[in-house]
Amino acid sequence: MPETAPAPATATGELTAWADALDAMERHLNELRAGLEHGAPMPPPYVVHTPPGKLPAALADRARSISVAQKDLEIALRERVSLLGAALHRPPANENAVSFYVDRRA
Repeated sequence: MPETAPAPATATGELTAWADALDAMERHLNELRAGLEHGAPMPPPYVVHTPPGKLPAALADRARSISVAQKDLEIALRERVSLLGAALHRPPANENAVSFYVDRRA
């Protein structure tokens, strides 16, 4: 069986850099999800710092999975904002309220 050549240092470094970037994305995503689902404090805005170069093929499935999870969270956040907006614009229910007429002519 032929021996496999070791991966070049740059390829290994790129893989590690991209894996670290994906780890950071997942951590932030989990913090956001915890804030939404459990009322935990929302994390500060996150700026994605991706390494230069192309995403290594070995990490493509993981990157797709993170992207899908981000879209799912975005939908959940939009739904929550919509519900909160509706709640803010809805008059409070008062079952004991009595309607009355004011005659301005008087």
